[in-house]
Amino acid sequence: MKNRSAHFNFFLTFSAAIVAVLGLMMQAALADGEREPPPRQTSSTLWVGNDPQACDHTSLAQAISAANPGDTLLVARDRQYDNTPYGIDKSLTISGGWDGCGEGRDPGNRSDLAAGFSSRVVAISHPNSTVSLEVELQNLSVATGVSSSDGGGILISGPHEVTLTETFITANRTEGDGGGIAVHDGALLRLEGSNDIFLNRANNGEDGQDGDGNGGGIACLGGSAVRAGQGASIRNNRARQNGGGIFAEDCDVEFASGGSGNLGIRNNEAEDGRGGGIRFEGNADLVLDGADEQLSDPSLPVTIAGNTSAGGGGGISINNADSAELVNTVLEANESISVGGAAAALAAFNTTIMVRSDPDAPCRLRSVPGGSSTCSKIINNVAGAGSSPVIRFFSRTDASVRGTEISGNQLVNGPVVWLDNESDLLIENSMIVDNALSGNSRGEVIYLSSFSQPSTAFIRWTTMARHQADNERPFVQTRAVDDGEIELFLEGLVMDESRPATLGMETSDAGEVKLLRAACIVGPGMQFLENQAESNALVLALVDDDPMFEDPQQGNFRPQADSPAVDLCDLIFDGPIPVLQPPGIDIDGFARGIPNSDDTSTRYDVGAFERLGSVIFRDRFE
Repeated sequence: MKNRSAHFNFFLTFSAAIVAVLGLMMQAALADGEREPPPRQTSSTLWVGNDPQACDHTSLAQAISAANPGDTLLVARDRQYDNTPYGIDKSLTISGGWDGCGEGRDPGNRSDLAAGFSSRVVAISHPNSTVSLEVELQNLSVATGVSSSDGGGILISGPHEVTLTETFITANRTEGDGGGIAVHDGALLRLEGSNDIFLNRANNGEDGQDGDGNGGGIACLGGSAVRAGQGASIRNNRARQNGGGIFAEDCDVEFASGGSGNLGIRNNEAEDGRGGGIRFEGNADLVLDGADEQLSDPSLPVTIAGNTSAGGGGGISINNADSAELVNTVLEANESISVGGAAAALAAFNTTIMVRSDPDAPCRLRSVPGGSSTCSKIINNVAGAGSSPVIRFFSRTDASVRGTEISGNQLVNGPVVWLDNESDLLIENSMIVDNALSGNSRGEVIYLSSFSQPSTAFIRWTTMARHQADNERPFVQTRAVDDGEIELFLEGLVMDESRPATLGMETSDAGEVKLLRAACIVGPGMQFLENQAESNALVLALVDDDPMFEDPQQGNFRPQADSPAVDLCDLIFDGPIPVLQPPGIDIDGFARGIPNSDDTSTRYDVGAFERLGSVIFRDRFE
């Protein structure tokens, strides 16, 4: 168990130093020729700073009070603004970082708004709940705020549109929700350009207390929304309960930031709850989209990395939500430290979720020569003790995983992917390889279970290999009990000999597993598939042989020219269960159905990859 007192003391010490350090960080400037000139003085512009002769106001609170709706306040960085809390009840733009009143501004400079742990820093609201404000906060540091309710740094309450640009939200804490920012009651928060939300904490009071403490960085509630573009960083925040980075309940979230450095949602912690990076629940939609041409940099994936939780979803936990879509998103090095089924990277309960790549975006991630270059990756996550998986879809979840690499994850006794009870799963065009297991009681790559309710799984055109374990579990294990039923479709798969069999089937108490398709598969134990398939199943082209990958030890799982996976399958349009049709592209976006020679009538390679022949074609150039 972690020493929370030590954590809290470290947090206070570090927070006290933050404000002083930020002043030094802001000194970095570009050449004079690249400085932003002072705006022209107009009737709607007020200067705020330390010089009573050059400035319209020396008090930011007075300037806010004196401003008319729609005015712009230009805030010099020649002093710290600590007359908090700053209440904003009109539409305003507050722009900081100016060298002085009437002077210019170097890019990246900010003005300090700091509460010294005496109050919240900024509250945006209006006494008339039907009034909608438009507020922009630019080039500001909002630091060392504290609140006994929600929003230690910033509280947005009401149907307002608030845009943050080039801000630091840091070292704030709350006993409620939203250590850095709380968004309530239909508000819209936009993060545009560079925004860094870090070292905030949703604490909920003393150790041992129950209650709130959700959303270390951001908490969004009550029909509100958060929209964050490339340049957003939510990092090193902590929540006592759920959502170390972001906690969203009945709140739409659209997040499109990632890449190297601190970009994305990184190194946050849900101490006693779920969702180290994101906890998402309620009547709302979650969209993580690294291919969005407006919000993201399409050459970079959204990044959810290094987050931890005591419960499920070290990276992301989704519960009773409308939908979630993860496009060109990397979940990396997240961890669940709980026992008993807590997913390390991604957990989804009673929702519709899609994890997929967009091969038309310019994003390309290739970690090893010859390896996959998809930008949808779930890699190097660490599952806790017990039967904890990397990914878990359960209780009325409709899940699809397309064009995704799942590799390098560490487990104790859990499966890599776990589908549970009254849920449906599609895995297509994906690669599940090089995952390591340290225990000996489990070890399936995919585990499908049903307790009293039916589940369906389609696993197709996917490669599974080098899943290291010291036991005899198969690649796919099914378990149906208490009248549960699993319908299973396997097609276009490639597996090596790291598992002793392709499929295991376990039933009890009237549970039933129906294998309704076993077609175009290279893997171990093919005779078992033929024997267990239903009488009306499509069963053909089952090969128990070495798949002959190019260089699996170095992460290259493409088939060699003479691999049995090459040109194995024809398109089938009829049959007892009609249509055997591969996806039109492979995991990296290359067209399927390229013959390996002129001497064969078969066209389709199986597994995640279509063989491309000469290396020159592998980067999509001709």
